[in-house]
Order: sequence, then structure tokens, then C-alpha cells
Amino acid sequence: MNDESLPRTGGRRSALALLAALLFGCADGYPDQDAALISPFDMSQSQRLAALNGLGREARGERRGWHYALESGCRLRTELRQRGEDKQTGRHALVSAMEVLLQFDKAARRYELFLTADASEAAPRLARLYDSARWTDAVQARLLLRLLIRDCR
Repeated sequence: MNDESLPRTGGRRSALALLAALLFGCADGYPDQDAALISPFDMSQSQRLAALNGLGREARGERRGWHYALESGCRLRTELRQRGEDKQTGRHALVSAMEVLLQFDKAARRYELFLTADASEAAPRLARLYDSARWTDAVQARLLLRLLIRDCR
């Protein structure tokens, strides 16, 4: 082996120092472990609302955004903001008999959630509560809304 094929000691030290700085610098500010996942069944009402609002914010990438609040007397306030349109708001008194119906709108290619008076097939739709192009988001939102209704007192 000739001396020209081996890097100089000073160069090795610099490279090692740079590598160490990159490795330790990348970890700075990141948690050492994943955040614990909380089941919606174990969440408080405020945690469920926060999760719903997170789903509503994700819908903003679809040029729309949903926002939810639980007011006194178990009244769910909903806001839908769509780009280029006025904000649509609704207030719905939640009672335990209510159901959240999931349907797919083929023309719009969207999953929609509707609040109904009860679980019967003939129950009238009281309001649209959520819509998304993603089935997984709609199913998660439906569970959160059902649990809000169940635990509302």
C-alpha cells in the first residue's frame, strides 16, 4: 500500500467530527420514543374534539376545512369553510339515540358523514358533519363523533 491511498490523520479526525456532529445534531429536538397512541374509547371529550379538528384541518388540503366545538348542553357546533364560499355553521343538540351515517357520494368521490335522529334506515338526515376523499379519515371521524354522542351528558 502506498501512502497516497490513505487519507491523512487530520482529515480522518475532521470527517469523524463532522459525522458525529451530524448524527447527534439530527437527534436533537426529536423524542427518544414514539408518543403513546390513545384509543378514542379512552379519550376525554376534549381529546376527541381535538382529534376531529385535526381531521378537519387535514381536509383543508382538499380546499375545505371542518372545525368542531362542544358547547354547553351537549350542542355540537360545526363549521365548514370552503375556498371561495361563505362559512357554513351548524349547531346540533346531541342525544343518545342519534347516529352518524357514513355514505359514499359516487359523483363527488367523497365519503360523507350525516347526523341522523336515530339508527333506523328511515331516520331523517339532520346535518352533514364531515366529508373527505379518504375513507380512513371518514371512518375515524365517524367513531369520534359516535363517542362524542355516547358520552355527552
